[in-house]
Amino acid sequence: MEKAIISLVNILIILLISSCSSSYKQPETFGSKMNRFNPQTEKVNLIPSAPPFPKQLSFSRRPASISKKPLKKKKLKPSKHLYFLNLFKQYQKLKTYSSATLPNINTCPHFHTPLLKEGFRYSQKNDKKRLNYKFLNKNHLEDLNFLSSSPELYLPMTEGSKKPQVIDIIRNQDKEMWSSTIKKALSYHAFKTYREIEQLCQLGKSTNYYNFQNLLTTIQKSKSEFKPSRKNLTILLKTTIFSNMALLSSLRKKELSRTPASLNKKEIKLKKQILTRMRAPWAQDYFNYMKKR
Repeated sequence: MEKAIISLVNILIILLISSCSSSYKQPETFGSKMNRFNPQTEKVNLIPSAPPFPKQLSFSRRPASISKKPLKKKKLKPSKHLYFLNLFKQYQKLKTYSSATLPNINTCPHFHTPLLKEGFRYSQKNDKKRLNYKFLNKNHLEDLNFLSSSPELYLPMTEGSKKPQVIDIIRNQDKEMWSSTIKKALSYHAFKTYREIEQLCQLGKSTNYYNFQNLLTTIQKSKSEFKPSRKNLTILLKTTIFSNMALLSSLRKKELSRTPASLNKKEIKLKKQILTRMRAPWAQDYFNYMKKR
């Protein structure tokens, strides 16, 4: 664990040095905060703000029975396991988009059995994926259709606040620096995701999980249907899992050497289960929109 943290600190120091040529300067305490990370001391992983919704966003009709009919009596995963497994898989994907070498999850006392049952390995060797932002220009920064499908531009650049966001920084930078700034924000976001997973592994809890669980309880106890709407989508995107779903959908279409998507049955199954559990299979329409834009 200590070696992984020390390694990451060294990477972050390099990132700080490289950022000196940028008009944006990372806070002085950035590296020291990472160095002091301890999974026993919980830090809240702030959920990034969602991008603006496009005017043409719509939701297809789905049979009401999807959310109203109880599933056949079979052992369902506990909500905490479902949350953790989705977050674990998302971190594995975020690592492939990060320019930094991020830590692996080597042990996980609280979720060891669920990970084994799902066939997940702690250390997965995934090839790094390069992102293409050469096409990006100042017109894109004012284009609602583009911004609505680019949540990475709304990632925060600091730990304790959602501001400034990537888009705030690059608006005052030379175009040559934009890609570097986006990648730094992605690495930082991936590390914060790792930090939450590590807390879940060691403590069995996190503030973001409790927020997710409270929302799930509210939805399931409500007599009214959790209908497809921009308002309800906004609520979902305030959870770690759904925010990352949007982010990964956007990054996928910006891969430099894009290959046909490999359908991971386990990943699809986990995603479907959490959409169903939240009574929000309609949210998939939003993620599909992100992929197509």
